[in-house]
Amino acid sequence: MWRMWKRFSIHVSRDKWWIVANLFGATIYTSLASLTWIEPELRGEEVARAGAAIVWASSALPVLIAFVVADLVWFVRRAEQQLSLGPAFLCALLWVLVLCVNRVLS
Repeated sequence: MWRMWKRFSIHVSRDKWWIVANLFGATIYTSLASLTWIEPELRGEEVARAGAAIVWASSALPVLIAFVVADLVWFVRRAEQQLSLGPAFLCALLWVLVLCVNRVLS
């Protein structure tokens, strides 16, 4: 009984740290992506979009790619070990929400 509880507590701890790391990554991504958000009064003007894509691709995109790849690897490893996929789905939901916020505000 004790071994099972010890194993469970280790996985819970790792899950918490992984979720915290994803929250940290989402914060970094959002702060970098916000550099390319256009002010409402400038929307529709071509001059406002000139460098936004370059800034986003060179700053926010690498953060997004790194976390998506890491989360996919984590998801596959959890599935192979037959562990609960709840935390992995929670992290995926976090990133979907972050991307939706970025899409609405950009």
